[in-house]
Amino acid sequence: MPILLPERADILPIGVAPKHLRKWLQRAGGITPWGENKYRLVLAQCVMLNCGARWHDYVDGSTLEDLGALEFSTETRKSNYVMRDPSDPTKSIVVEADVPQGVKVKQPAIQRIVEEMRWIPRLLGRDNEVLEGWMLMVWYPASYYSREHYEITVTGRPDLPVIGEYPSKGQYERQFFYFDDDGEKQETFRSMPGESWMQMAIEHHERKLADKANESPNVEWRMLQTLSAIKSAREAYEASQRSEHDAKIKDRISPIFSNTLAGGRYREQLAQRCREQGIEVGHVGN
Repeated sequence: MPILLPERADILPIGVAPKHLRKWLQRAGGITPWGENKYRLVLAQCVMLNCGARWHDYVDGSTLEDLGALEFSTETRKSNYVMRDPSDPTKSIVVEADVPQGVKVKQPAIQRIVEEMRWIPRLLGRDNEVLEGWMLMVWYPASYYSREHYEITVTGRPDLPVIGEYPSKGQYERQFFYFDDDGEKQETFRSMPGESWMQMAIEHHERKLADKANESPNVEWRMLQTLSAIKSAREAYEASQRSEHDAKIKDRISPIFSNTLAGGRYREQLAQRCREQGIEVGHVGN
């Protein structure tokens, strides 16, 4: 029996199937010219893609004071500021002053651009969300992919291929599906599928390959599918980064709206900044 090689680096360790199932897949589906299993069972959410880009990151560690900074407009308006007469506390003095037309809570520059290769989740399901569950994947040889597309790099960075390095040893693809009890088409299982289903899926796929043995691989179609999937994966990754950042910001500013003593202090600090700019603000603490 051939030696069972480790799974490739594009699978997170927690997404690798148990050794006994990997050995079974080796016997049932055979190996590639490189000695790897032709079929692999993995957790879909652990299948990663290594691609280059100018990534926009959100810097951690922004303080509540940073997030609460006030930004005043350059336009002004007339405003009456009422203050007590220092010579007679029973009287008030109305002072007219120019104050900023508008004020808002400032979002600091907490973005940075990083040029690098980065591992991101590769497989997406409905609504462009990361696919989850156990999935059977099949290997395709390098001849199914166009080398020229893998030569596209980030502008000015020939060391950063946009869709990753050319799969010179082939690549594993999503291929199989089944219909659940509701008649819905599914690609993944909540728990590991049984050997009987995987055997049936492998035999069906091998018959299809045999029927197309004399046909040349449709490289254009395969690359179109690959490029579309990678584009979606990158967009989903960036959207998840934004959502994660927004959640952190919301968590950090939540004390401002609380009824705690700390919340009252934060609100009073913001109000004081307004007063320093000539904007009349009453007590806003607890």
